[in-house]
Amino acid sequence: MHASPPTESKQRALPERDLSIQLPREEELRNLSLTQRVALRVALHLIVRSRPTTQDQARSALAEAHGLRVLQQYEAERLAHSSIRQVL
Repeated sequence: MHASPPTESKQRALPERDLSIQLPREEELRNLSLTQRVALRVALHLIVRSRPTTQDQARSALAEAHGLRVLQQYEAERLAHSSIRQVL
């Protein structure tokens, strides 16, 4: 059984992006319409909820890539040792 090399898309985790935002000043908030305030609240809620998910996905991708590298190294060593045994 031979492990195929991982594809490029599976190997790379998304780089962590700076998710910081700049909030409007108090006087700017007072001048927002109801629709704009609701949109801002929804956007902030989505940003806060998506942060842990994004970080977890990046960590999972890195862990998967590391696991695949370890498996590839193991397979390469196993094949190298088995070919040496066949020669002897």
